[in-house]
Amino acid sequence: MVDLGLFNFIKNAVAQGKSKGEIDKALSGGGWDQASIDTAYTDVANNNSPVTSQTSASASSTVASRAFAIGGNRPTIITVLCGYYFVSFILSLINFIPAMVSLAKVPGVNYSSLLNIGLLFSLAIFVAMLGYWGMKKWGVYLYVVAEASVVAYLFVKIPSFSGAVLLSLIVGLILPVFVVYTGLKNFDRMS
Repeated sequence: MVDLGLFNFIKNAVAQGKSKGEIDKALSGGGWDQASIDTAYTDVANNNSPVTSQTSASASSTVASRAFAIGGNRPTIITVLCGYYFVSFILSLINFIPAMVSLAKVPGVNYSSLLNIGLLFSLAIFVAMLGYWGMKKWGVYLYVVAEASVVAYLFVKIPSFSGAVLLSLIVGLILPVFVVYTGLKNFDRMS
C-alpha cells in the first residue's frame, strides 16, 4: 500500500505543474525508494487514494520535510554557508596573484610554498562546499579532512604560540565547527 503522504505529495506537485524529474529528485533526495515513488505515481494517475489512519495533512508534511521543498534541495543555512564560502573563495583568488607578485619581490623571503598550500586548502574547502551545495555526504567528509589538515599544518608550521595567535586559532575554528555541525545535522538528508 502506498503511503498517504507520498501519494498527496506527488498529487499536489503534479497539480502545481512540477515535472516528474523534479518530483523524483526531491523524493529520492528525501530517502524514498524508486519503487515506492513509481507505485505512488500509478495510484495518482488512476486516482487510487490509499486509505490509512494517518491524516492527510500530517502525512503530507512528513513527506515534505523528508523531500525538502521542490525547487530547493538544501536547508537555508547550508545555502547561506555555501554562498559565504563561494564569495570568500572568489575574493581569495582575486587577491592571490597580487600577493604572489608582491612576495616574489621580497629578497630572502620565500612565501610561495605557504601561499601554494593555502591555495590548495582553499580549493579543497571550495570543492567540499560544492558537495554541501549539492547535499552530498562526501562534501562533509572532505570539509572535515580539509579543515583538520589546515589546523594540523598551522600547528606544525607555527613553532610557538603566543596568546594572541592561540586566541586567533580558536576564534578561527568557530565557523568550521559550525559548518561541520550543520553538515552532520543534515547528514541524513544528503545522498
